[in-house]
Amino acid sequence: MDYVLIIFILIIGIIIKKLCTKAINPYQFTKVRLWAEEGNYFNFCGHPVFYYDSVVRDRSAMSKPTLLLLHGYPTSSIDWICMRDELEKRFHIVAPDYIGYGLSAKPILFSYTISSQVNMLEKLMNSLKLNQFHIMAHDVGDSIAQEMLARQIDDRKFLILSVVFLNGGLFPESHRPFFMMKILKIDILGA
Repeated sequence: MDYVLIIFILIIGIIIKKLCTKAINPYQFTKVRLWAEEGNYFNFCGHPVFYYDSVVRDRSAMSKPTLLLLHGYPTSSIDWICMRDELEKRFHIVAPDYIGYGLSAKPILFSYTISSQVNMLEKLMNSLKLNQFHIMAHDVGDSIAQEMLARQIDDRKFLILSVVFLNGGLFPESHRPFFMMKILKIDILGA
């Protein structure tokens, strides 16, 4: 009896996944398509990483202070699209998708850790020749920004001028992951 129920649930899951992947193409949405067209890619560990850079829309953005926008979980850099126009009045915006998120690669064999994402961000900022910037971080982006702050103390590869933390856990020891987050930590199922 239990096996029949498990097989039934698996079959329903497969059917739903097939229907959803055919029905929802993120590029069909105008904002997502425009965001993708205005973005760029760079290579990190053999994987394409998407990032939005406001210089694509406005070359004069390079004369403004840089603001690195770090998105939350389980979303992507497009979270910032509604704030983009206002932020671009004062800042040169860089908004990457982490590996495994948004328009970036989603490799099976990759260490999806905060440290790996910071390594990617260091390479991105270095490739853009940006060695000082402000950060606005949301959710898991707060943890990534904290790691960047810690690294700044140790090696000074870049200078973080200011940080805004939005809706995230500032104290990692107080983090209590949800059941689904725990499941995603199992190597065969997630990161």
